[in-house]
Amino acid sequence: MHASKNDEDEISRNTPHKTTGQSPAELHERKTLWTLFDRIKPDLNTKSDIDIWKQKMYQDRKSKSRECRIGKEVWVKNELNKGWSPGIIDHRTRELSYEVLLAGKRKRNHADELRKENGALDE
Repeated sequence: MHASKNDEDEISRNTPHKTTGQSPAELHERKTLWTLFDRIKPDLNTKSDIDIWKQKMYQDRKSKSRECRIGKEVWVKNELNKGWSPGIIDHRTRELSYEVLLAGKRKRNHADELRKENGALDE
């Protein structure tokens, strides 16, 4: 299959030059000329970025912050009694892991095992 004369002209005008890195059309017109390929291919970066952002917004709409402040009263999940005990955040050991003062003892807990509620020590 042979390309027509117009196709050959378009290819040569839009092919970047080895030295300048720009096509003759870009140098002459000072803008990038659209080719047939540019018109039919989707802009994947923009569409995928928007889709990723939409997915994140959808997934995060009901999410809650799991960070706790030092000295904050919290409820700590009690594995033995299947209930919750009051405690105070002593310090952060990792991104979502905290040391909690629980009945005079230090215990390390993940943020999923803590509930940030006021009045935990008022009982």
